[in-house]
Amino acid sequence: MPALDPTSRGTAIHSNGPRALSLSLNTANLALFCLHGVQAKHSISARRLRRFLAGNGGILASSTAFGLLSRKKSTRRAPEPSSAGANAFGGPRRRGTDVLMAINVAVFLAQFVSKDKLLLMGAKDNGLIRAGQWWRLITPVFLHANLLHLVSNNYSLNSLGPAVEMLSGRPRFLTVYTASAVAGSAASFLFSPAPSVGASGAIFGLGGALAVYCARHRDLMGSTSDAILRQLGQALALNIAIGFTTPQIDQWGHFGGLVGGALASYLLGPQLERMRDKRGKETLCDNPLVPVFASKL
Repeated sequence: MPALDPTSRGTAIHSNGPRALSLSLNTANLALFCLHGVQAKHSISARRLRRFLAGNGGILASSTAFGLLSRKKSTRRAPEPSSAGANAFGGPRRRGTDVLMAINVAVFLAQFVSKDKLLLMGAKDNGLIRAGQWWRLITPVFLHANLLHLVSNNYSLNSLGPAVEMLSGRPRFLTVYTASAVAGSAASFLFSPAPSVGASGAIFGLGGALAVYCARHRDLMGSTSDAILRQLGQALALNIAIGFTTPQIDQWGHFGGLVGGALASYLLGPQLERMRDKRGKETLCDNPLVPVFASKL
């Protein structure tokens, strides 16, 4: 799926700021459950992990949602039916996001059926990664501690995923998501000794990718760019504060995912530039540093 022109109708970001972006950031629930201060030297103890999950199922902070960004009631228009349908769950422009959400649910059901054996087989565990189980750098993104953890992360993914997917195109979106997941797990592996699971590192990466897009395209988006960046900054500050007061949150996983997503977006784009053709007509050209997924606009 090609990336979309941010100035065209039906995209997540429109050049007219008031109708720019309907983005609900579930800021506090971008939380990754982990065992704090418990070094897993050889393998994860199923008994210890289950006891932790049972005792910490309610540690998620209250959810905070930001509404429409930079909207002006006097100039607000009703969404076009075709655009609203495309942006809703199951819409053609967000199928990558929907597939990821469905995988999260399917894997959680498999965890339940396997009586947490799947959880133990795929959680990030430093000792087992050192022993050669490198898949544990990616599998934690699809595993969740409990139902509340799953619901909160899928809610956050549903908030950020469609905007990034529509702006970047599906292949680039999925690449950024995967890179963010691996970067988050790698940072947690390097700096946190505790086992962990959850999609929030990858979701932080989507926030980083959206921030790079907005900062890079201020000339196209106008004041909308600054509005979105402010909201993302508030979300990041809130999550950092929550992380310092909630020891079960894996801050390194979040930071790693954020940096990984921002770096992937910086390299892969989109990087839209104004150009003029031979007839003098102004067009947009996607010209990223690594043009693997460059779109033909």
